[in-house]
Amino acid sequence: MDPGYGASSFAEFRFSGFQRDLGVTLRTSLAAVGPRESQGDFQNGYDPAGGSGTFFAPRDLPGYVTIGASAILTLADAVLTVRVRNLEDRQRPEIWLDTATGTELLGPGREWRTALTVRLMN
Repeated sequence: MDPGYGASSFAEFRFSGFQRDLGVTLRTSLAAVGPRESQGDFQNGYDPAGGSGTFFAPRDLPGYVTIGASAILTLADAVLTVRVRNLEDRQRPEIWLDTATGTELLGPGREWRTALTVRLMN
């Protein structure tokens, strides 16, 4: 089920301002996932002894390339991170099956993540 190969790379640009009180990091990333196989699954229960149920055979899923971007802002002890994954906004099939339809579940498409981290001093 895991792809036979994958790769990732990134390029980033950093700068600071206001006598290094403000730090800015901008990053773009590129990731590739090789071809993989979806999980086979039984609908209506799994019986290793060969009982009732419908078996969905594993299917070959194509590989893909995806692009991401992030910005990291640092001010004193606070860090704000904004990341965007899957900039092309394509919902790709995952390896897990939806047993109601017998097809692979789709990924989320474009994904935004934001985090604020503040170091607290006693």
